[in-house]
Amino acid sequence: MKKGWPTKTLGDVCEVIAGQSPEGKFYNAEGKGMPFYQGKKDFGEKFIEAPTAWTTQTTKIAKEGDILMSVRAPVGPVNFATDEVCIGRGLAAIRSSDELNRDFLFYQLWHLQPDIAGREGAVFASINKAEIEALPLAFAPLPEQQRIVGILDEAFEGIATAKANAERNLHNARALFESLLNAAIQGELIPQDSRDASAAELIVQIEKARKIAIAQGRAKAEKSEPLERKMDGVIKLPRNWKWAQLESLTVGISDGVHKKPHYVPTGIPFITVKNLTAGPSISFDELNYVTRKDHEEFIKRTHPEKGDILITKDGTIGVVRLIDTDIEFSIFVSVALIKPVMRELAPYLVYALRASCVQSQIVPQGAALKHLYLVDLRRLAIPLPSLKEQKRIAAALDALDEETQRLARLYERKLAALDELKKSLLHQAFNGEL
Repeated sequence: MKKGWPTKTLGDVCEVIAGQSPEGKFYNAEGKGMPFYQGKKDFGEKFIEAPTAWTTQTTKIAKEGDILMSVRAPVGPVNFATDEVCIGRGLAAIRSSDELNRDFLFYQLWHLQPDIAGREGAVFASINKAEIEALPLAFAPLPEQQRIVGILDEAFEGIATAKANAERNLHNARALFESLLNAAIQGELIPQDSRDASAAELIVQIEKARKIAIAQGRAKAEKSEPLERKMDGVIKLPRNWKWAQLESLTVGISDGVHKKPHYVPTGIPFITVKNLTAGPSISFDELNYVTRKDHEEFIKRTHPEKGDILITKDGTIGVVRLIDTDIEFSIFVSVALIKPVMRELAPYLVYALRASCVQSQIVPQGAALKHLYLVDLRRLAIPLPSLKEQKRIAAALDALDEETQRLARLYERKLAALDELKKSLLHQAFNGEL
């Protein structure tokens, strides 16, 4: 804090209104009554988002221009109210006096948020009215407040533009890859080679491989459904391609252990949905572990191995990952394991399962499914080209995916740097360095 600036508590220069939720029977989503906000979920960058709930009974009211603070986890985030609104227990309204520029107050609360959320590593679940009123504020002269606000407004506007550009570039890079992925799995990206064997010939190879696997006890006896699937009207495949049922391309599709195991501090990694959604590959960060004894029992039913494929089947469904590691691990029921009957099929299958023509079978348009049943997973129809074309497609998509991930990391680093720049500017502002 700049020398010469007096320190005042927030309660000395502001009115704090603690939120209070009306009875649930007065809530509605039809716009009747006053907009109602309960917590941070409707916060924007600086201004509260459009309401999604209203109440016909008002309790505590925030006025337009009041600063709304989240008082329950997460504690400390702030937004401006853009209208007169009713606030619930998850919020408090802070109304500044004439001697305090409200934007100066907003930026200072933004700067103080890490301290409000927790000191010395402790994170508080909530903050009450008295604790908000006791917050220390740097109280600069009003002209100085206005000068600092002008600098921060201009700087933050530039940062917001840079962030929007980086976010748009990140979205465009990912969207371009998805477009190329879909084209590849429909036979529209890689030129067809008339010298390639047909998918029908590959199907004969696959059927032989399955019979061998069945004889060896590595696969169950074939089901009554044919390997080929009829998918007329979905997309038009190249002449030498076929639609194939996913199960017929594997020695088995199963999910992980159905009962939550006993976790231990160290042992065999136990993979759940979060380990597949944390990044572009299987994440071995923030793991739970099981004993080797439990692991050996679990893999009697479902044994993940290098070259197999994982797919999420609960919560965020349809996320696909190739096992490209020799690390031993077990999986939870929320994850399914796909074992291709021929290892050469795996690199292409990973991409095919991500393509829109297959994902639309997993989650039909407009559906809000939160669970993928094994019976439905096994019946997925997969566009199947020759093995040589699969290899060309997988190689091309590997290169495109690598470039997309490189761009994503670049834009994500830029976004992180912009966030750090905001923190640095706020630190300078409230230490008299602007």
